[in-house]
Amino acid sequence: MRDAQHAANSAQIRRAATVAAKAIGTKHYRLITQYFAAGYFSTRQALQLDALRYAIDLADLSEADRDWALAAWLGHSRHASQRTWPYGSVPETKQ
Repeated sequence: MRDAQHAANSAQIRRAATVAAKAIGTKHYRLITQYFAAGYFSTRQALQLDALRYAIDLADLSEADRDWALAAWLGHSRHASQRTWPYGSVPETKQ
């Protein structure tokens, strides 16, 4: 993961991420992958998070259900990032 390219270390991916941030449609759902893959998330996790976000936006949900789905997505994102930092694992802490 240390050598993987992402928006922080690749001008090409940084340009693609800027385009994705302004895009409408499916190209918009590449932001996690382009900004946070190989850093906060593994590439696989980033792709999955982008896909889940796309599915939430595509689903026919009430406002309350959409809010719940987005909160669950954010919660899962936080949990997933703790599992991959730094570069693969979070050391277990004793409480």
